[in-house]
Amino acid sequence: MDSKLIIGISAMAARSGKDTLCQILIDKFKENHIAAKRISLADQIKDDLYSAILEEYNIDIYTCSGEAKEKIRPEMIRYGQDKRAKTNGRYFLDKLSEKMLLATEDIIICADIRFPNECEWVKQQQGVLIHVSRYDQFDGFREYVQPPNRDERINGPLIRARADYEIDWQTAPQEELTEHAQVKEVFNEL
Repeated sequence: MDSKLIIGISAMAARSGKDTLCQILIDKFKENHIAAKRISLADQIKDDLYSAILEEYNIDIYTCSGEAKEKIRPEMIRYGQDKRAKTNGRYFLDKLSEKMLLATEDIIICADIRFPNECEWVKQQQGVLIHVSRYDQFDGFREYVQPPNRDERINGPLIRARADYEIDWQTAPQEELTEHAQVKEVFNEL
């Protein structure tokens, strides 16, 4: 695990573009013949809850629409909070570490760093943290995507303060975001 570069991606709010940035970075690394892989802390929640969500809501947690995800988000958050509380915040990090041991790629990108201990874990791996903020522009003013829950309102600023890089971007198609000046700068430095 020591030879892998760990990249953590955080944001103040859901829908800020963490997964979009992850995919952009994977594509850019691939263009440069460097193997990169996304391993997500939240994927463990999906793995753990898949059957229960499908049975209770008739929603496929992996392929559902944004609207359907909003219906099940409170249950996912409760589950995550419960697992974090019972394991002193280690459950998802331990699962992530197990997956990383099996990964053959040179770069592991974790696109959902949401808690200070997750940020510290990235730093302990000699990894880098990228913080993403997304906004829409109305009449010359920026309106940023806001944190949807208490944990993200509290933890977002703490994690942002530890970020090695920040990307502040406007809502746009992925093709446009790939050419974003801050994305290019971060990629070149990585």
